Amino acid sequence: HPLPTVLHFCHRYGVGDRAFFANTKVPANFFSCGMPLLEEPTLDIGSGKYLYKQPPFLDTRMEYSAVIEKREAFMVCASTGFLNEAALYFKERHCIGNNANVRKAIRLHDLPE
Repeated sequence: HPLPTVLHFCHRYGVGDRAFFANTKVPANFFSCGMPLLEEPTLDIGSGKYLYKQPPFLDTRMEYSAVIEKREAFMVCASTGFLNEAALYFKERHCIGNNANVRKAIRLHDLPE
């Protein structure tokens, strides 16, 4: 199947308990030298193992079909990858010395609204 030509980041995307992306949860100072990168999702999302999403700070659980799980997993992985790649590009060009934080430590799922 061909990949989408446009990704619209207006929704909240999630798979399982932790794999999550929402553009409104990305810290305002994400593109700075000291800010870590986004934590990457596990390699098995989209495999059919997580046919649900556990939204942040809610006790409800949304069940998925395998097709929806793959779509959500694609968006979580693509969004996380694109932002991390852009942040690394910024840090390589603007951070002096070894002060660029490249740890993948930000969990969007756990950040407050």
